[in-house]
Amino acid sequence: MNKPSDGRLVFLMAIMAIIIICSVTPTAAEKKEGEQPAAKPISIQVTEATMPTDSIYVGEFSETLIDPYCVEFNLILQNAPQYKEMEQYKKNGNQARYWILLASANDFACRQINNFAREKEIRFICRKNNLFNILKKQLNFESKTKKEQSKIERDLTRQFDLTTQIIKFNRDYSEKLINSKEPKGLEE
Repeated sequence: MNKPSDGRLVFLMAIMAIIIICSVTPTAAEKKEGEQPAAKPISIQVTEATMPTDSIYVGEFSETLIDPYCVEFNLILQNAPQYKEMEQYKKNGNQARYWILLASANDFACRQINNFAREKEIRFICRKNNLFNILKKQLNFESKTKKEQSKIERDLTRQFDLTTQIIKFNRDYSEKLINSKEPKGLEE
């Protein structure tokens, strides 16, 4: 039996490598529609800044924030099911029930933020004002014109704010729960 030459061996190894790479790499037809390639993580170096622990909902604050995101907590709180009922008790003067519902709505909002972060594998979410203050310092925000400041605000919100996505996630999740329950009393 003939022993393969070094040239043939290298050629066979190259063919095997190409076959392996082609079987692992999805083709354009195999990719989901609208799927984007994974973006490089955003890393923000934080100097001379701190963040109160009560403004962090997911993760821990450090000198390097990797893929930081933020939320407007009050908007998520206002979308909690307990919020409308809470407002009624505030108007009626039932302070005890109001505070119980506020605590429940607050807990609900925190759970929704954490559930969203877990599902989307997000490592850091904090209060919007805190993150934007850090980013604005790095961008010399105060030295910009009003028009430039407005554009920076829009860009920062588009890139880092998850508030509307979390509210939509909560609505979709609630609808899924409602639709998955079978109606009772309809047995034949």
